Amino acid sequence: MTTPIIYLVSPPYSGSTLLALLLATHPDVATIGERGHFYRKIMASPVVGSPYCSCGRLFAGCDFWQTIKAAVAREVDARWLQLPFSTFQLINRPRRLRHLVDQLCLRYALADKTDRLPFPLKRRYQAAQYANAALIRAVLATRGARVFLDSSKVVEHAVYLDRTTGFQVRAIHLVRDGRAQVHSTLSHHPERDAASAGRQWMALVHQQAAILDQARIPYLTVKYETLCAAPQETLASICDFCDLDPDRVSLHFRQVEQHLMGNPMRLESSQEIVDKQSWRSEMTPADLRLFDQVAGEYNRSLGYGA
Repeated sequence: MTTPIIYLVSPPYSGSTLLALLLATHPDVATIGERGHFYRKIMASPVVGSPYCSCGRLFAGCDFWQTIKAAVAREVDARWLQLPFSTFQLINRPRRLRHLVDQLCLRYALADKTDRLPFPLKRRYQAAQYANAALIRAVLATRGARVFLDSSKVVEHAVYLDRTTGFQVRAIHLVRDGRAQVHSTLSHHPERDAASAGRQWMALVHQQAAILDQARIPYLTVKYETLCAAPQETLASICDFCDLDPDRVSLHFRQVEQHLMGNPMRLESSQEIVDKQSWRSEMTPADLRLFDQVAGEYNRSLGYGA
């Protein structure tokens, strides 16, 4: 039996947490938000980053997470639980070698030839696949759902999960006006400039679509602005694409208890859905010109004008 996975692919600051919260109101869907954080939030000690689940409890004190942790520990050999399997990080250091390993694994996965990876990498790759499969099965069993939703955003993970026996991925490529993306990047990284942030955003969005095409993973492109302006209609189109009953998804995402990792938005109480577009008043004319010079044409090709 094949387990469906809905995988949200997007650049940072694109609204993936909001979309995950909305889709997770569907009773057939189970999610933990950004699955890639599982190792460092649940398996690592001490916890890396925020120690709080979206339910408001500490991860260490949340019954849901302790149930999932125990289920994964029962199924996966203890030696592989020392591997950051949820990020498919097969080698910790040095950084350059790790980057080369990541590129090699992606290339082999896209060609459906991971069985030909060099032996040490092949064994670790297969162990990471198995551990992620155990995690997903545990979440679905605990929540009583049939579809797993992953908002990890990293397109390579979509490929690795799709190539895992028993899983079939459908991706939602969530995009946002590049100017809003750059504004968020500069807000979090003031040492950056609009030109470099614009180039990085453009390259990432293009790369994500290219990899999904090469991997032959079906995907639906969704604009964050459209999600905010017409959430019910947008969710209905996503449900149709993912073979879910659109009448069973709700906009009242705070009324359903969820256990998510990821963006701090998951910890808020508001369920207002609004695209604030603060970039329009807060980006300087100079930054807007720089962005337009390097990425304006590409942004317009995505349907973003004035």
